[in-house]
Amino acid sequence: MVPVNTKSLLGRAVISKRHYISNNLKKEKNFMALNYLMDMGLSPVQKVLTYPIEFAGEIIAVLEIVRRGDSLTEAPDFGEEDITRIKEVISTFLSLRVAGEMG
Repeated sequence: MVPVNTKSLLGRAVISKRHYISNNLKKEKNFMALNYLMDMGLSPVQKVLTYPIEFAGEIIAVLEIVRRGDSLTEAPDFGEEDITRIKEVISTFLSLRVAGEMG
């Protein structure tokens, strides 16, 4: 569970109902909490993409994808093409789920 407030990246995505990309996580005010949650002895989190998943007008989940590396140049930047792919996958999944429930 992550608090939903404007101080966290996940909270911003839920409240605004918009995706968020940071390709330089160290510039974020609250990146330390994310690194703490994601710390598994690997390279630090450098970049993050959060995407709220909406169904029937409600946010039902938030997808968060991180890229790790010892520096910003080790991990590729997130971009709008990543958002497009996520939208396609989620749309397909939700369509299949609704069709399955109806059938």
